[in-house]
Amino acid sequence: MSNPYAPPDPDRPRPPEPSALPPTAPVVQPEVPSDPDGTQHARRLVNTTFLLVIAGLIVQFFPAPWNVASIVFASVALVYAMRATFVGRRAQVDRMTLLAAGVLVFTAGSGLLVGTTSLMLLPAQMELDRCQVGALTEAGKQSCTQAFEDAVNKLQKQLSGPSLRP
Repeated sequence: MSNPYAPPDPDRPRPPEPSALPPTAPVVQPEVPSDPDGTQHARRLVNTTFLLVIAGLIVQFFPAPWNVASIVFASVALVYAMRATFVGRRAQVDRMTLLAAGVLVFTAGSGLLVGTTSLMLLPAQMELDRCQVGALTEAGKQSCTQAFEDAVNKLQKQLSGPSLRP
């Protein structure tokens, strides 16, 4: 067994220097040609989806009966975003376009969830708006708010179902 702390043996052959190694060519994977028409179509779908999501977000803040239109915008945006994803995959678009389409699928789905939740609260929200328009004092507005909160709590109890706790 040799001494690991001893100086190297001068007669022993040394490994070649890194610069003396023959250069290796980098492995280049063949680039799949992308479809320019499909790429343009996918990007147009992504842009349209973005505008639909923004429109749905703006409509969500309208008064009670009009904010239901956000569900329509979110549904159409979800369809467009999924179509943009499929067209983009088929046309071999760049990753940023596919990422944008995927994020828009998630955003449109979230908008659809928020819209359907607001749809369940629509009768209580319209009653709150009607009550607050007719309220002349702050106490009247507070009673309207309390009635709305009671309606929301009642809806929550209905959706949660019967409790097994005593």
